[in-house]
Amino acid sequence: MDEIDKINRAFTPAHEIREPTHFVGRHDEVKAAILALPVDGAFLAVWGPRGVGKSSFARQIQLLASGDNILAEVIGERKLVPKEGFQYIVQYVACDRTSIRTTTDLIGRIINGDAQAKPLGAYLKDGDKPAGKREKTSTIKSNLGVYSGEISEKFIPETEQPKEKTQQFMGLLRDVREHNRSSKQGLLIVVDEFDQLADKTGFASLVKTCSNDFVKFCVVGIASDLTTLLGDHASIARQLNSIALRRMSRPELLAIIDRANTDLSPRTVQKPLAEEIVQLSEGFPYFVHLLGRECTLESLSAGDKEVGLAHLEVVLAKLRSGTLSHIYEQAYNIAVKHSPQRELLLKAFANEVSDEIETGGVYEFVKGLGVTNPSQLMKELTSPEGFEPFLLPVRDRCYGFADPVFRTYVKIRNPKFGGSP
Repeated sequence: MDEIDKINRAFTPAHEIREPTHFVGRHDEVKAAILALPVDGAFLAVWGPRGVGKSSFARQIQLLASGDNILAEVIGERKLVPKEGFQYIVQYVACDRTSIRTTTDLIGRIINGDAQAKPLGAYLKDGDKPAGKREKTSTIKSNLGVYSGEISEKFIPETEQPKEKTQQFMGLLRDVREHNRSSKQGLLIVVDEFDQLADKTGFASLVKTCSNDFVKFCVVGIASDLTTLLGDHASIARQLNSIALRRMSRPELLAIIDRANTDLSPRTVQKPLAEEIVQLSEGFPYFVHLLGRECTLESLSAGDKEVGLAHLEVVLAKLRSGTLSHIYEQAYNIAVKHSPQRELLLKAFANEVSDEIETGGVYEFVKGLGVTNPSQLMKELTSPEGFEPFLLPVRDRCYGFADPVFRTYVKIRNPKFGGSP
C-alpha cells in the first residue's frame, strides 16, 4: 500500500467511519444498541452535538444489524449477539433540508431508496421494482387505511398520489415482513441527520403505528436532548432507547491515534504529538482526524518516519492563518466576511467558558474593544442570509454555537483583521 493510501486510511476527517476495525471507543453506547436491537418494537434515538461521531455510530449500528459481528468482537461483547449474528434488512436514509423536509418526504425516500439504499420493493420476492402504487390486485388493511396490493406489474408514480403515501408505506412494510420473516430477523429503518427534517409532524405516530416484532426504527441527529431531536415523542416514550453521544474522552481520542499508527506503520505519530492533538481537539474526533492527517502529510513531505511536534507547528501555522483548506475555514469567512467588528464578536463568544453564553457580558467586553453595536452584528451570526446560523438562542439573551466544532476552530484561528478578544 502506498504511503498516501496509508494516511488516507488512518485518518478520515472528511467522512464517517464505516470499517468496524477503525471505530474507536463508545463501548457502553455500542453495547446499549446491541441490547436494544432484538427488543420488539424498539426505537433507538442517537443524539448529541455536531462532531462527536454520530454518523459513524449509525454506520456501525447498520453493520451490526446486517450481521457483521466484528465490532461486537472488538469491544468484547460478542456474547450479546446471536450466534449467527443479527439478520436485519437495514434501510439507511440520510435527511437533508432540500429534498426531505417533512415526514411525508421521509417516507418517500425510505420507500424509493437512494444511492445508499435499495427501494423497499427490492426486498419483495418479485424483485426490485420502482416504488409506487401498483395496480390493484388485493387489499391490505391497516389502522391508517386501505392500501392496494404490492404484486401487480403496473405502477403509478408515487408523486401522483401523495395523500396515499402513508398507506403505501404501511402496505410495503406489511409485504416486506410477509416475504422475509422466514429468512430475516426484521427490518431496521435508520434515519440519519434526523435534525435536518424541518417538519417532524406525524413522525412519532408513524413510528408507534409501524413498529412491531419485525419493523424497528433508529433515528440519529444533532440535539441537546430528546425533546429537541424528536419534538413530540410522548406517544413513543415506552419504545425509546435513548443513546446520548457526548464529546469523546481523552483515552478514546488517544485510541484513535493508536489505531491509526497500525495503518501508518512504519511511520508513527509520537506520543507527545498525540497528547497535544487531543488537547487541541476538545473532545471532537473530527479534529483528531484532521490534525493527525495533516501532520502525517507534513512528515511525508519532509521525508520523516516519525510524526512529531515540529510537524504540528507547521500545520497549526496554516490552520491559524486560514491557509489550510477545510470546511470550517469556509464557515469562518462566511461568518466574519469583511467586518472586523463581527470577527471580534464571534471570537468573544467562542472564548467564553460556558456552552450557554449570555450576551450581556460579551457585549460589554466587545464594546471595550471598539465594537459599536454588537446587537446589530448578532443578526449576521444568528440569521445570515442564505446560510445556517452560527449562533442559536438557548433562552432569553443567551446563545450557544450551532456547531461546537466550529467554535473550537474559531478559538484556534488567528483574527483576519488583527487584534483579538
